[in-house]
Amino acid sequence: MKTAWLSSMVLFATAACVPNGGVRNNQQGNNSQPDIAASSFPDPVPAPSPPDMSPKMVLPATGGVPVVGIPLGGNMFLPATGGAPLAGIPISP
Repeated sequence: MKTAWLSSMVLFATAACVPNGGVRNNQQGNNSQPDIAASSFPDPVPAPSPPDMSPKMVLPATGGVPVVGIPLGGNMFLPATGGAPLAGIPISP
């Protein structure tokens, strides 16, 4: 039983190490020019998305009922119903 287990593990490990399609040769032949695709520049970093300024449900840091507020930045929100800005934790995405 141990022999069957060991041989199955060896076959599994061997099959996991062999790449699909066998071993490939990376030589270019007589071409002395470098492959442009292999030495291409890194992909540019995408531009950051604009901040989400949509109203969110906010749990005030001082306590109380959740309110709908417009984010001002730094966990400060302007209540949609009016009033002074409040510090709070957004509870909606």
